[in-house]
Amino acid sequence: MNESKIALNNSKSLWQRHRSRIIAFFFWGAAIFTYWGIAARNGLHPAETAHLLAKWVRETEVGLLAFMVFYTLRPLIAFPAIFLTALSGYLFGPFWGTLIALAGNNASGMIGYFLGRFFGRAFLESDAFERISLYLNALRRRTFETILIMRFMVFPQDLLDYLAGFLHLSFPAYALATFLGSIPGTISIAWLGASIEGEFRGFVPRFNPWLLIPSFLMLAISLAAARFVRQRAERLIPPSEET
Repeated sequence: MNESKIALNNSKSLWQRHRSRIIAFFFWGAAIFTYWGIAARNGLHPAETAHLLAKWVRETEVGLLAFMVFYTLRPLIAFPAIFLTALSGYLFGPFWGTLIALAGNNASGMIGYFLGRFFGRAFLESDAFERISLYLNALRRRTFETILIMRFMVFPQDLLDYLAGFLHLSFPAYALATFLGSIPGTISIAWLGASIEGEFRGFVPRFNPWLLIPSFLMLAISLAAARFVRQRAERLIPPSEET
């Protein structure tokens, strides 16, 4: 009986301390579930959604603004960034498409980071944080290098954004590493989108090889940069920090 009372008190304490986060997490999860449920019911896989968005962008006067808003807010419904980056190149060409994708990519990254930061506060106040604090402190000292390597490796963007915010990694270091590290991958994917000939649909499209080749070249450069930064970071780590 006493144990059940203690558990009840702990439950109330958790609710009282993190009520706003629990409610926000519920609504965020509901938004993701609702969007993907509607999309699945209507056969709107991400490529098909991107095709409809492309059509709407071309037919409206505020198409670019709408595209940027959707790109920026897409972490709220966990819409994959890769489709919008490719769509940016497809709609606006390799040069402007890359610049627009970089802007949207970084803006949406900030949304993901601060979402993770909002929900991560509860974790930082828990006992679990104490158990991994040594590892987390080491990660925080090398936030820039860690995020930069992950970006160069084209690590899943949203997961990295959420995690960086959740662990309260340094925002300036995260933002700079995100900007620099996302450049090669964004160029690669935007040029891939620009090379698509015909409609932006779910089936295998035709590609312009003169735009496709630079896309693969930038991907190779991105992976090589990740390897270089990782090796350099390992050489700079003092022996006392090695585990």
